[in-house]
Amino acid sequence: MGLRRRRDVLLALVATPAARGQTLEEHRSRIDDLDRRIVALLNERAEVVGQIARLKRETGLPVTVPAREREVFRNVTSEARALPADSVRRIYERILVEMKAAERAAMRRRGEP
Repeated sequence: MGLRRRRDVLLALVATPAARGQTLEEHRSRIDDLDRRIVALLNERAEVVGQIARLKRETGLPVTVPAREREVFRNVTSEARALPADSVRRIYERILVEMKAAERAAMRRRGEP
């Protein structure tokens, strides 16, 4: 993106009614805070995935359950507002890939309480 285009985009961002007089740095600070919260929630989700992995290992259930994945996608895409549902789905596809990898790793571990 050219310098002029970047300047125009930044000016448009600051000029929107949603900006409410906030500076670019204030918006970025808010994004940083949101990112920290998202990572905290991903960490919490991963902890629950670890607990599920232990239960699945004990009962011999597989990591991947397609019906459950479809349910997750339905749940999250129905909550899409500012992002299109297909964008939310793509984000969650990646989250599920990483969570299943963590679940597989947890299921391979031995000697966990």
